[in-house]
Amino acid sequence: QTWETIGHHVEYVHLKDARGKPGEPQQLCITGQGDVPVEEALKVLATGGYDGWLTLEWEKRWHPELAGPDEILPAHLEYVKRFV
Repeated sequence: QTWETIGHHVEYVHLKDARGKPGEPQQLCITGQGDVPVEEALKVLATGGYDGWLTLEWEKRWHPELAGPDEILPAHLEYVKRFV
């Protein structure tokens, strides 16, 4: 329903996934392995004909305990390719 209302205005989509309970600190994770409905969102974009940018936010600079981009970027790309 939201896509039908504002989809024609969307030019850029920022993706990030995390695990955790509402109201508690979230733990960032590889795209598709968290609680964020990323798959559903990507399907809505694909069905709606979205052809803009998809970007990944990975906060390694602020969370040094996270895996590096050499591990995360390939996994993110493989996940997203299934829907675009």
